[in-house]
Amino acid sequence: MPIEISVVIPTYNRVDHLLHCLAALQDQAIERPKVEIIVVDDGSTDDTSERVQPFISNGTVRYFCQSNSGPARARNAGIRAARGRILLFMGDDIIATPRLLEEHLSYHRQFGDEPLAVLGFTDWSDSIDVTPLMRYRGIGQFGYHRIEEGIVDPENLSYEFFYTSNVSVSRQFLLENDLFFDEDFVHAMGEDGELAHRMQKKGLRIVYNPRAIAYHEHPTTFEDVCRRKFLMGQVAVLQIKKHPELGDLSFLNLSWKGKIRRRAYRLVAWLVSPFLKLADSRRWNICKLGLHKWYDFVFQVHQFEGLRHGLQVYDVDV
Repeated sequence: MPIEISVVIPTYNRVDHLLHCLAALQDQAIERPKVEIIVVDDGSTDDTSERVQPFISNGTVRYFCQSNSGPARARNAGIRAARGRILLFMGDDIIATPRLLEEHLSYHRQFGDEPLAVLGFTDWSDSIDVTPLMRYRGIGQFGYHRIEEGIVDPENLSYEFFYTSNVSVSRQFLLENDLFFDEDFVHAMGEDGELAHRMQKKGLRIVYNPRAIAYHEHPTTFEDVCRRKFLMGQVAVLQIKKHPELGDLSFLNLSWKGKIRRRAYRLVAWLVSPFLKLADSRRWNICKLGLHKWYDFVFQVHQFEGLRHGLQVYDVDV
């Protein structure tokens, strides 16, 4: 029986999450011979290789190791090793619902040979403490609210919606067009959108299937979001350096007034952050209390600082 779908999962030092992810993938509506699960260990230093052995021994998982190089290179290894017609990219902290794989395949069947990526829906897992901040869309985890509110077309999404937590694409399309993740992106950020941008240049369409449901087992704090926003800014510079049509960085060339404003914003963000951290830890309703505007402000400051840092990291002049 030919393999219909290959699930590609990069992992690094998160074996407990990985085992939950693999356990859920064993409980799928689709027939087992039609599925392969590829785990690429990105140089983990914990006991991942030992604890994943039962899944390897029973034939559930094909396991590969590489030196620590980032998820882009790990996913590329998975693409090259895969044998399925469809590739489903997932994170090691994603918990599949029983019909996840079948829902992805159903959409690829429905659209036939059209170059297509299918985005599934990812929500927070009930197994973790989901805080008001995590529910607040301003943290920038995913943009599903833009689909649900009709801001974007679910049948024709932009490259930004190629979330490798729960998205599938034809392996043949990638291989025929020599499309792989850019390994210059060494963090788990930006590499998926950059690939999607190149895929869309080759005619790919991204559609949304809200029934392809998975859950994200990833507790997130105020400080985590601040770090993520900083990294978002940094990798945005790399994306634009590679694809200037994606944005204009000239606004980062600050005038003396802009430099003063930047310092003032950084100071305000530093002053209010301890209070926002407390509000997050106490699980206060940030929208009801009007705190969401302050969170937005601090996150924007961190993202701007990430942009400025990215100019240095990637040697970009503005």
